[in-house]
Amino acid sequence: MPNVQVEGDMEGFGVVMLEAGLCELPVVAAALEGIQDVVTDGANGFLVPPEDPTAFAEQIRVLIRDRELRDLLGERSREHVMGAFSWPAVARRTVQHLQHLVQNGQ
Repeated sequence: MPNVQVEGDMEGFGVVMLEAGLCELPVVAAALEGIQDVVTDGANGFLVPPEDPTAFAEQIRVLIRDRELRDLLGERSREHVMGAFSWPAVARRTVQHLQHLVQNGQ
């Protein structure tokens, strides 16, 4: 995900990263806003500076050369997506948030 910053715009949430994670594929993505909610650098993929094609290319080469690392990051990516973004996980967080609002009279 070689996204770039655009003044006045915020990088939203890249669903394509969730889809990759479900397929046990690590991603190389720009270290921008919502992207960082999905990718933890070195844990389930790589974050690189936006507009740095050399950094993108190097991290892609790392994944191409190191199958063991690629497989490990892919497994972690799927675990992260399922744990944080599956419907049960989203529903659980929503219920917790609503309970918090009710308990605090909001």
